[in-house]
Amino acid sequence: LKARLERFLDQESQRCAADVNQVLYVERKFEDVINLGNEQVRLTYRVDRVDEMTDGTILILDYKTGSIDPKPKGIPDNVTLTREYIRDHVKSFQMPLYVHYLRKQFPGREVNSALYHLRTMNIDHFLDKDQMKDVGNVLDGYFKALDFIMAEIYNSEMPFIDDPVDI
Repeated sequence: LKARLERFLDQESQRCAADVNQVLYVERKFEDVINLGNEQVRLTYRVDRVDEMTDGTILILDYKTGSIDPKPKGIPDNVTLTREYIRDHVKSFQMPLYVHYLRKQFPGREVNSALYHLRTMNIDHFLDKDQMKDVGNVLDGYFKALDFIMAEIYNSEMPFIDDPVDI
């Protein structure tokens, strides 16, 4: 534990000196209301850390201590959404929701999120450079998938079916 913490502090010292202009938030709670499944949904975000980078972008970091969590894959415009497709490709809406919310807090600024894997010290950015150019369209795909899931949840005529993959 001591060796891993020392390695993290060494890396952060170097990363901050080279790339971080200012730490904006640590362990900050945010709230938002978004429309999903024809309902207004109140969300609470707990963000581990938000940095303003030297290039002016805003980076949301989510620390991961366990196994390597894969970041969500992009959602093509022409894909037919199913619960299984969303489970296998998105896995979690955390990263796109962070970007969506913090873009409202920092209008006109580029915002990205990243998984910071503390075991490997790798930072896995959610959006690549091409996606940053069209972030609105990228987020639209995730919101369509999230809307699909929420519409299913809100549909009282659709029985709940346990997904054996989650067991």
